[in-house]
Amino acid sequence: MSVKNTLPRAFADVFQNGETINVYSYIRFSSKAQSLGFGEVRQLEQLNRFFEQYPLARQVERYEDLGVSAFKGKNLKSGQLAKFVERIKSKEILPNALLLVESFDRISRMGGYDALELIISIIQSDCSIYTLFDNRLYSKRKKDSSVDISLIQNILERANDESKSKSERISDAKARNLTKGENGGIITKRCPFWISFTDGKFVLNEHAKAVKRMTELCFEMGFQSISKELNKEDHPKKYTDSTVGKVLHKHAIYGSFLAMKNDENGNRTIVNKEIKNYYPSVISESEFHRISEKLKERQDPKLAGRKAEEFKNILRGLVFCKCGSTFRYHAQKNYYVDLVCHASTVGQCKYAMPGKGIRHRYARIEEIFLAYQSLIPFHKIIVKNEDIKALEKEHQEIAGQIIIKEKALANNFSILEKSSDSAQKYITNRIDEVSQELDNLKTDEHKLNLKISSMHLATKSDVNVMEVYRLLITEKGRIRINNFLHSQKIKIVITPVKKKFFSLDIYHDDKHIDTIEVTPDGYFARRGLHI
Repeated sequence: MSVKNTLPRAFADVFQNGETINVYSYIRFSSKAQSLGFGEVRQLEQLNRFFEQYPLARQVERYEDLGVSAFKGKNLKSGQLAKFVERIKSKEILPNALLLVESFDRISRMGGYDALELIISIIQSDCSIYTLFDNRLYSKRKKDSSVDISLIQNILERANDESKSKSERISDAKARNLTKGENGGIITKRCPFWISFTDGKFVLNEHAKAVKRMTELCFEMGFQSISKELNKEDHPKKYTDSTVGKVLHKHAIYGSFLAMKNDENGNRTIVNKEIKNYYPSVISESEFHRISEKLKERQDPKLAGRKAEEFKNILRGLVFCKCGSTFRYHAQKNYYVDLVCHASTVGQCKYAMPGKGIRHRYARIEEIFLAYQSLIPFHKIIVKNEDIKALEKEHQEIAGQIIIKEKALANNFSILEKSSDSAQKYITNRIDEVSQELDNLKTDEHKLNLKISSMHLATKSDVNVMEVYRLLITEKGRIRINNFLHSQKIKIVITPVKKKFFSLDIYHDDKHIDTIEVTPDGYFARRGLHI
């Protein structure tokens, strides 16, 4: 049976009998795997035992950094301890304050003067510290504290040495594992959900088909639309837009294992090493980089925002006012849909009348655009024989390889700026090699483009208006058209003239191809008829 004392003997010089001690307790452990393990339970039991024995000690707040390392001070930069230290600096803690911890290594394992300075700053702020493992009190009110500083320093240095030793052992083990992985061994049996570890090797499982579909659909759909499409199909599990986004960013889809390391904030964001061909691949590496570029394009502000439940705007992100502003797709209650110059709604469009916005019926703009559809190479998405498909697949592979080489070239230039004189010669030679490889790839890409264009021209006469309109009547078809128009760098610029009079300039691949003059009575092209 525990005896309830008024105060611990060590408190006699600091607190008076009968005084309420305002306790701020703190617990911490480094790994999330330790949650509710021995370390956390031990600290909680010590805290509870203290409050049972000393009822005059009143807990004001408890701070917890669970799964937060103190070796490099992450708990002091972004953890709960940082909040407590900030409250001390702001003088927001109560008088007769006491910080209750298991040991100083719970507060810091940084070592050196940084950790010592932190502890002393807390004590100097008239917040005493009581360590439960040895029942010692540290306070500026103590009559004799001559040995305290050296004792604190010894404890902190021992904790730092232990953390360094542990860190080195873990780093060595990880390095051995990575070397093992590079030589065809298994680093870890943990793997993405579309891969299973069976009979000593990694194999694609029943979910790989859905992952492959994601990589196919991502060029025409956003994450939400992809997840809806997958959930309509016959797949073993349901998908969310979040899952789709995470999968499409994972290097494991082309079979690569990324060994990560912590950044200065303790977050695993830095690539330590990449081991290719570690997992069975769903797509090629070049295809992955093509997907990455496509996902980057989606971050363009003019394409931002959620698409409507039913996608209708095939001109999304393509129409601009002569003032330079984008047009917003605005559905009205009367079922009419307008394109509205965003700048005119805030009085920033020089073509707008004072107090009025510039708007055009969406259906009218789409009608005019499609009336001149022969200006746009729609045959590239409508007519595709097997020879064209094979060439386009080869072109996609080369396009992905070009992206890889461009990234490698940029990386080498970045390294060159920071390298020593002795290393610069080697890096310069490597830059020359990559540049030559990039030039060769671009030459091959140009040749393929010429082949594909010539084959498209041969089949262009087979395209008729009805084939274009078959795409327009389905949501998938309209999404496909919008993505295609973006890939062709189509741009439409509307110049207001006066009420119901405007001109519409059409650009293809940054080249101006025609101007359409629009009046209340009709429209005509400056360069003649198009069929």
